[in-house]
Amino acid sequence: AELAKVPHPKTLARLAPLLTADGNTVRIAAARGLGGFADLRKAVLPVLTGALQPNSKESDVQAAILEALGKLEDEAALPTVHKYLEDRDAKVAKAALLAAGQIRNASSIPILIEQVKRMERFVRIKDG
Repeated sequence: AELAKVPHPKTLARLAPLLTADGNTVRIAAARGLGGFADLRKAVLPVLTGALQPNSKESDVQAAILEALGKLEDEAALPTVHKYLEDRDAKVAKAALLAAGQIRNASSIPILIEQVKRMERFVRIKDG
């Protein structure tokens, strides 16, 4: 967390490996810290998106990465964010939804509407 307070290519190089390091707390802190690297978003975006798959069994880490992608507000992250809207883990899907909202792009609207329709069908089936 302290290292992430200084957005610089050198700190990015130090934080990137921590996204797949041994402890979840470290991974989450690294992801959240990289979300503050808005000036380096073009370099940070592939680092964050590349860390999603290695953390596929760690929903808290994936949620933190998606949160960071949202903070970067880079439209290039939308395909990845949209993919995780359909994740089975509610925590990950919620983080993707919030990230899409933070990025604020009109291309997300039809995808979000479709996602709401799917959820409504699920709720009807569950209640029905």
